[in-house]
Amino acid sequence: MKRYLLLVFVLTALLTACGGNDNAANTVPVELDEATGLPLNPEVLPDGPFIVEGVVASQNLTPQTSPEFVVRVPSGKTFRIRSQGLADTFYDDGSPIAASEFTQGMQVRATVTQAPADETSGSVNLLVSDDLTIIKEP
Repeated sequence: MKRYLLLVFVLTALLTACGGNDNAANTVPVELDEATGLPLNPEVLPDGPFIVEGVVASQNLTPQTSPEFVVRVPSGKTFRIRSQGLADTFYDDGSPIAASEFTQGMQVRATVTQAPADETSGSVNLLVSDDLTIIKEP
């Protein structure tokens, strides 16, 4: 009986010292977008769609049918996004934007999903969007 009781105490002490298997403490809190309920500018890429809202840090507008933007969010994290064609990109009020008006520093918002890795993107997490929108400065 004494050995059994000693064994129980030792196992209890080990479990307490190890902290068990509480994965909830390892999760990063995620801000949700009010309009869509999707994660907004997450630190860790989720499996499904999420919202990226930030400033264009760099852009590659060639080809015009699938331009790529690097968007820097307020936390400093950057997201590389391949978006819809320039002809299908508009300001948030619905007005068109000419290809010559795309500049670094513009505010943008996009619903994005993670694209599967291929030989063109390598190990870089390439995100795709078909609704990238330029936020018009007041």
